[in-house]
Amino acid sequence: MNSLFRISAIAVALALSACRPSARLSSEAYVWQQVRSDAVDAAIERGSRDLDAFYLHAADVTFATDRSTIRRFDLPWRAVAKTEKPVGIVIRIPEARGKSGLSPDRAGEIASLARSIIAEARAEGITCREVQIDYDCPDSRLSTYAAFLLKLKSLCPGNRIVFTALPSWLRESDFGKLAASADSYVLQVHSLELPATNDSTAVICDVEKARQAISRASRFGVPFRAALSTYQCVVLLNADGKRLGVISEGGIPVIPPGTVIIPGYSDPTQLARLVADLKTSHSPLLTGIIWYRLPVDTDRMNWPWITFQAVSSGRQPKSRLEVSLQPQPEGFSTIELKNLGERPEHRPSRITVRYNSAAPESADALAGYRLMSPPSHALIFQDTVPFSPGIVPGKSLTIGWLRASSLDGVHILLSSP
Repeated sequence: MNSLFRISAIAVALALSACRPSARLSSEAYVWQQVRSDAVDAAIERGSRDLDAFYLHAADVTFATDRSTIRRFDLPWRAVAKTEKPVGIVIRIPEARGKSGLSPDRAGEIASLARSIIAEARAEGITCREVQIDYDCPDSRLSTYAAFLLKLKSLCPGNRIVFTALPSWLRESDFGKLAASADSYVLQVHSLELPATNDSTAVICDVEKARQAISRASRFGVPFRAALSTYQCVVLLNADGKRLGVISEGGIPVIPPGTVIIPGYSDPTQLARLVADLKTSHSPLLTGIIWYRLPVDTDRMNWPWITFQAVSSGRQPKSRLEVSLQPQPEGFSTIELKNLGERPEHRPSRITVRYNSAAPESADALAGYRLMSPPSHALIFQDTVPFSPGIVPGKSLTIGWLRASSLDGVHILLSSP
């Protein structure tokens, strides 16, 4: 065998070993609500049947130049204790001002906070499996961040220290040092990407870019998990295109007139395909998937559980939105949209009611639809709502009504969003 052939054979062997069926990928979820509630407790209990671990958003820490601000949250310890599943805590650091950023001299305060939260968990009978640090470090300061994590590990002996990483970090020369400074890391492959034009939707998780990032992360020789998204969001821009804010949790506030609204979605179909592919073949260094975030029934900006359950198993959720006329005792008929599938459905942008005989005697639109000036033999209901979380599985939406002497020959057409 000549040397060139041997080198080629080795390269092929390495490529095959880097992407082969290996140990089962764990399926875990972040619990990101800042206030414990019955709905959160119920979601944890329900999730325990399918998930392997929970990671609780325990605190936010913001470092100014000469001081820090700590916000601790009301955590659902009793609910996670009942599941008997592994539990980790997440300390989010949105900002670290100052020339050095998140430098080693700030590790003591984070270590003290982590020990306090771990003690709180222990009092509830829970042993925390790891401490995750979620810090949006500038790409140019990964070396300083690595020094911070090494110091934190020395101050928290016996605790796994894990950090969340952005795909852009993988191209930096210091990422190898950062990866080696912790026990593991979570590669956050979901991020908001605005469209080229304001009349389109934003992408929260580009699955092709996610595949590339996961493949690139496998080259560093450090075990990692991939964080995938379940949520949707609304990006608000002013008339000049300046970003006013991003809403991804809670309800939709009153939006000033003239605001440009760009919705963003986590596509269940695309993400289900990605999960199925990863379950079939993945690098041995990829040990699991962490979902951001656990579906809670009161969280309207997130997938419902039935969608999450399908996608997290690698199965594409069924899509089925039906429209019908429902006669009412009062003599009129309502126009009903019903989601009979397993994923949220967008509101149709236009609903056309065609009739072959006499025109309806009267009609009107509801739920944010507007009755347009109709052409001959048709009523057109136009959606005017700039953003909606969608029609969730099992739910109906009444978008209008009509009164007609006969419904014979009436047909309803839906137009895509």
